[in-house]
Amino acid sequence: MVNSVLSAIPNYFMACIEWDQASIDAVDKLRRAFVWKNGEEVNGGHCLVAWDVVTMPKAQGGLRIKNLRLHNKSMMANLTAKLLSNGTGPCFTWLANWYLQNTIPRQPSATDSAFWKPIVKLIPVVQHTT
Repeated sequence: MVNSVLSAIPNYFMACIEWDQASIDAVDKLRRAFVWKNGEEVNGGHCLVAWDVVTMPKAQGGLRIKNLRLHNKSMMANLTAKLLSNGTGPCFTWLANWYLQNTIPRQPSATDSAFWKPIVKLIPVVQHTT
C-alpha cells in the first residue's frame, strides 16, 4: 500500500524536479505514520525499526519501501539520459533545443534555473555510466 499509493503520488514531480530534503522528509513522515500506526502522525516510540532499514530490500531485512531520495535521483538521471540521447517527444526536443543548444554543459552556471542545475550536475554521472 505504501509503495503503490503514498510513494507513487510524488512520482510525476520526481521525474523532472529535484526534491529538497524537507519535502522528502514530509512525505516520509506520512509514510512512517501509515506503516507504524496507520495514522497521520507517529512518535519515535511507535517505530519498531529505523526507517533506513525499512527502505532496504526484503532480502536484507527491510520492507522494500522506496527510498525517495534515491528514487528521485534515479528518475532525474533517467530524464538526463533521455535528453542526452535525443529522446523522442516534444518535451525532450524543446528541452534539448532550449538548454543544450550546441554544447553539453559540464557544470551549472550561476544563471541556470533551479530546474536545470540538478540535470547539469547529473550529466557527468549519466555519461560515465552509458
